Amino acid sequence: MVSGDEVAKKDFDRNGIVKRILENEEARDCIISLLRNDHNIMVYYHCYYILQDATSIEPKKFMKYWSTFSELLKHKNSYHRDIATTLLANIISADVNNGFDEIISDYLRIAYDEKYMTGACCVRNLGKILCTRNDKTEYVFNFLIKHEEHSKYSEKQEELLKCEIVAIFDQIFERLSMENKERAAMFIRRCSKSISPKTRKISNEIMKKRKLITV
Repeated sequence: MVSGDEVAKKDFDRNGIVKRILENEEARDCIISLLRNDHNIMVYYHCYYILQDATSIEPKKFMKYWSTFSELLKHKNSYHRDIATTLLANIISADVNNGFDEIISDYLRIAYDEKYMTGACCVRNLGKILCTRNDKTEYVFNFLIKHEEHSKYSEKQEELLKCEIVAIFDQIFERLSMENKERAAMFIRRCSKSISPKTRKISNEIMKKRKLITV
């Protein structure tokens, strides 16, 4: 068992609890329950840290909670929506029945979340998902390249978010169709002149690596 009081401690034993929940299903159930139901931010956020580690180590052990994580995509609390996008991405490699296909619309909707940091978290995790779901490469590419058209984020926020998008485009570049490679290259070139220093930096690095000459 794992208690809320134990998890809420500032100096909680993160590594120790990770080990316990990987070894014991009852302990896993406790952490999931605390994550989902406890209203103390120190409890559910520390549960998030624990589950980040544990799901990265043994994703298969957490597939039974797929629907629980999926439900959190619609949670009223933005922290829980962050948690959902991260944990689902962490266990995607164990999603042998392609359950992601059923929730992809709900997942992508988080990329336009009312909270910018939550939207950015979603976009970042799409890169992790595409490491496993190669079949979604073109679909996600077409979604991300049009992100700005539908975004309600400020110009500064959207330009910063592009650093996540260009990183994903670099990751999937070789898997894109020739037409989309050209679109990706044009996007990266434009981002090399972004008002965001971080986006400019990564875009210029990708341009240099891929020899995407400015035109």
